[in-house]
Amino acid sequence: MCGNWIRRLSRYMNRFFSQRDDEPFVRLMSVAREDADIRAQLISILQQDPFNRKSRLNTWIRTMQLQHAPKSFIHAVTYLLEDETADKALQLLSGDQVPDCARKATDDEQPAGQN
Repeated sequence: MCGNWIRRLSRYMNRFFSQRDDEPFVRLMSVAREDADIRAQLISILQQDPFNRKSRLNTWIRTMQLQHAPKSFIHAVTYLLEDETADKALQLLSGDQVPDCARKATDDEQPAGQN
């Protein structure tokens, strides 16, 4: 019983103190929403058809690798190779849409009866 509890505690501690795999991507989207130049560059890539978007992203990724850019940033950009992720990112960066997780937090902060 004690060993089982320790394993569970260890698993929760690892989850609590480790970085989520998508954390660099979340930071990239956050920075892009705040910085107009970065947002404009990403939107110009994301508006391409899938073949050209992936081609442009792969070229950018390879250039960053050759220039020894931070691995977390390169990893974040690779998320945009996925069609669904690229579409959602374009929606997020093109408008003032609030992500579901942020919307939930905002709704939870409203006084009772105003939701």
